[in-house]
Amino acid sequence: MVFKVKKSSLIFGAILICTFLIYGIFHFFLQTQNVQEDSQNNNTYIKNVKTDFGASGDGRTDDTKAFQKALAYAETQKVSLFIPSGKYVIKDTLTSEPLKISGDGEGRTVLVFTDMKGKDGISFKGAKEIGAKGEISDLTIVAKGSHGGSAIKTPLGGALYSHYHVRYSFHDLEFRGDEKEALNIGFVYKYGWKYYIDVADSWGTYIDKIDAIGTYKISENPTKQVNQTFLRLNASSDILTARINRVTTHGIKRAVEIGNHNFFMIDQCDFAHAFEGIVDTGNDPYGEGRITDTLINAQYRGIDLANRSWVSITNVSVSRHKSGYDHKENWYGVRLRNVDKSWLTNIRSQIDKTTTNFSGTKFGFYFKDCDGISASGLKPGLGIDVAIVNDNTSTATFDGTNFLGDSGTAWSFINNSRNINIGSYITGKGYSKLFKSDSTINKSSITIVSTTKLP
Repeated sequence: MVFKVKKSSLIFGAILICTFLIYGIFHFFLQTQNVQEDSQNNNTYIKNVKTDFGASGDGRTDDTKAFQKALAYAETQKVSLFIPSGKYVIKDTLTSEPLKISGDGEGRTVLVFTDMKGKDGISFKGAKEIGAKGEISDLTIVAKGSHGGSAIKTPLGGALYSHYHVRYSFHDLEFRGDEKEALNIGFVYKYGWKYYIDVADSWGTYIDKIDAIGTYKISENPTKQVNQTFLRLNASSDILTARINRVTTHGIKRAVEIGNHNFFMIDQCDFAHAFEGIVDTGNDPYGEGRITDTLINAQYRGIDLANRSWVSITNVSVSRHKSGYDHKENWYGVRLRNVDKSWLTNIRSQIDKTTTNFSGTKFGFYFKDCDGISASGLKPGLGIDVAIVNDNTSTATFDGTNFLGDSGTAWSFINNSRNINIGSYITGKGYSKLFKSDSTINKSSITIVSTTKLP
């Protein structure tokens, strides 16, 4: 018997075979690409602390051992760790080599570090692989029962930067205490951390989308309150570079501490109800620093940077809350010391109308031992005693300055400040003195181009 096959059926079959061949080839190359990508990523696979290691997450059971077991496994097997929704009670430091730890979202995955008494929360150890990355994201970290050491901590070690090129990423996080304090001004918790994030040597550190509430009360004596800092950058060799974006803090005594050997960029942050904003504390802080589009409310000093090759500050507002405690120290909105070059653009510095006594001198901008200042659009505001001070400053240019205050001194030149060019500026009513200088000043080295005074 002879079977006849229609020509159309043959064509259809050929098309079907070609389709399967193309799909098979595409699938093969896709799988190959995935394998290659996986081989380059030391956090390819994911383990679940509940289903794989028996963590409870009920808010009552001590889950410390389950987490320690999970981290030990993740470290040796080079996998990521996922923490599903729940409230996990942790009573000891969690340590591992750099790896990825992620939750189910802030407020849903909550790690309650209980009675830590100065111990750290999550502490990364030194890396053993080139290109290692430590990442913590999408969870809430809570301090309960006592103050902790560092909520998140990375280790010191020059090789982490120069040889291993370690990177860290901390994002989509919330920090708070377990018990709120009753306050008339602002809101704080009973317990917190000495350092909320403590970063040391690394090739790059990325901090993004974080909310943190501390324990500092602006209306009470700061010397009788615990010292807490949201972010410390302090390396034995280098941090190249720390990028801090979209961070909001409230009631943390010091917002950012710039220690030794690091470069930093701070953008779109809001540091509220602090004692100090962004300050240099190291004796060898290194070079560049950038601050942009940021709000700082600080009782003692807003921005205080020193010993840097250059600084750029743009679109920043610094203020002091009207109900702050009288610590009897001077207030500095922006202070630069021994900075070789600086670009300052559109910065406001002012004291909110004080409802309590405040006996210190209020400085809007203070430049000491600086060279090469280029400032445009500075706005010293209300409540300032001395708007702009040049203290042994040279080769500086000021233009478009807008004095918004109603009292005090506008310009002050002391200690051999020289080669300064004052461009256009606007002053309001009530300034007792526009220019003030001491006997060390050669007035011919101060050039004043133009001025406009409001009627």
